[in-house]
Amino acid sequence: MKALALSALLATSLLLFTSCKKDNSVDTGTIPSTLNDSLVAYLPFNGNLLDSTTFKNNGTTKGGVTFTSDRFGTPGKALTFDGTGYVVIAPSKSMDIKGDFSFSVWIKPDTITTDWHGSFLLQRCGDNPVAHNPFTVSYNNWLLHIDMGLFSGSGDISEYQGLSMPDEIRFKGVWTHVVATCNKTTKTMKLYSNGLLVASNVLNNLDINYETADFLTYLGCTHETHSMYKGVMDEPRLYNRELSTEEALQLTLLEN
Repeated sequence: MKALALSALLATSLLLFTSCKKDNSVDTGTIPSTLNDSLVAYLPFNGNLLDSTTFKNNGTTKGGVTFTSDRFGTPGKALTFDGTGYVVIAPSKSMDIKGDFSFSVWIKPDTITTDWHGSFLLQRCGDNPVAHNPFTVSYNNWLLHIDMGLFSGSGDISEYQGLSMPDEIRFKGVWTHVVATCNKTTKTMKLYSNGLLVASNVLNNLDINYETADFLTYLGCTHETHSMYKGVMDEPRLYNRELSTEEALQLTLLEN
């Protein structure tokens, strides 16, 4: 019954999307000002890896990453990852997030891997692949859902606080809008799929007790050569605040 209800909600959201296409009467060209608040990186992938915010957190490709058609069929407006490449963003003060955050991205995964770590969409990480990863967002192919978590600790000891989408949501080979949020004050993580809240959890500890100023930000992998993403990705956005439920839906509708 739960699976049927969830499927109905997803179907309703898809009907909403069809009424908000860029070529229809609804104006989707303007993002409400609140959706630009606390936005520290936005890479629309319109033929380049430039960050559209004033922070200029531009990306650099490594390995098998090329431009491809986006979800509207427009050439050169999205990035395809062949499972050997990634995008990296250099350290900056604006990207040094240790509190609230939100990550929004459109994805179209096209592979299933036996690696239980899955494929990473976003990771901020330092010199220690075990402990020093403030937050990650990954598409776990093994279980066919999204995982989100914070690693907190020091040395070789880490504590993983995470949240996963329910198994009913499967989107291999289909364009899907994903939003992952974290509120450090309430210790709450939330996951949205196509504008709908599909998972939420209150966790124990979200404190990051180690230096992160010089950490890199990766799209499509973890630590350059691990858990590589294979598929298409578009319009990643990173905020240093929690997006509301209404804002998550707004982003889905306005970008679709």
